[in-house]
This record gives sequence, C-alpha cells and structure tokens, in this order.
Amino acid sequence: VTMINKAKGFEPGVVSVNFTDVPETAWYYTFVKGGLQAGYFTGYADNTFRPFNNITREEVCAMIAQVEKLDLTVSETSMAAITINDRVSNYATTFVKQCVAAGLMDLDANGNFRATENATRTDVAVACYRILEKTGAFNETTPGNGETTDSAINGGGTSGGGTSGGSSGGSNNQPTEITAVQEKQLQNLIRC
Repeated sequence: VTMINKAKGFEPGVVSVNFTDVPETAWYYTFVKGGLQAGYFTGYADNTFRPFNNITREEVCAMIAQVEKLDLTVSETSMAAITINDRVSNYATTFVKQCVAAGLMDLDANGNFRATENATRTDVAVACYRILEKTGAFNETTPGNGETTDSAINGGGTSGGGTSGGSSGGSNNQPTEITAVQEKQLQNLIRC
C-alpha cells in the first residue's frame, strides 16, 4: 500500500479508517487512509486491514488492477491469450491476467505466476516502476540531468523471490538503463 500510494501520489483524504487493527497513531495510518480514499482496497470482512500480514502476488495484482483501472484498458483478447500454468485464486484470475497483459508483472519461463507466494518488495517496486514508465512519469528530468547511471532495473528474467525479485520474463530480458532522476525516484519508492 505504501509503495503504490507513493508511486501514484495518493494522499489521505476525508475517508474514515474504521479497521480495528489500524490505530490513528500507527505510522502506516495515513497510507491506509490514502489507499482507502483511492478505492483500491476495502480490507477484510472482519473489519481488519491486517497491516503486518504478508501480501501475495495475486493480492498485489488485485490492487494494481484497480488502481490502474485495467478493466478499462486491457482487452479481453489480450487476456484470453495468456495461459497461466499454476494455480491462481478465482477472485484474482482476471486481475492477474490484466497485470500480465499490461506488462506490469510477468509469468516465469514455465508459464507460472506463483500467485499465492508472498510478494517481494522487488515485485511491487518493479510493477510500480512499470506503471510510472507507462504513464510517462519518468519523462521528466531535471535540467542537465539526463545521464544514465550504472544502475538498472531488470525488465525480467529471474524466477523466484528474494532479492532478485519474483517478477520475471520481460520481452527482451535485458536491463533497462535508467536516469539518475529515475533512480532517485525508485530509491524513494522502495524506502518505505
């Protein structure tokens, strides 16, 4: 929630946070409030948010698909062309296919999404990076600062979690050079 809010610039609004496990004094309270205001999650049926639970890759897709309104931008044809070889929960199948079709998250080389595995910070950061890149947020550079850095965001290629990420299989499997400005934006995004 924190990374998505930072990437999209969501601010807390006037919505009430009524989750029993999100006190107003918690450091994450304003992020939860911003996410609720943006409308990309509602919490659990028992009136909890479960802020300390891990989040799965399919749950990330559910939030991202709603934030990006992928139901309006990803065609049924492009989703139908996607075959996922491992299990995805019924509620999340459309969200996962929308994210894969939009190029925000990837299947591994075997056509698996690993939907019920915990998402890594890298999974979410790469998805947010791809959102920002697609929306043109990285087209702006500061004066005199368009040079690329030695850092790169891998557009795909690893399978598995951990520090190498879990989002895999970009179209050309090559690192994408990023500018110093983009690197700073990503560092701020990941530093949650």
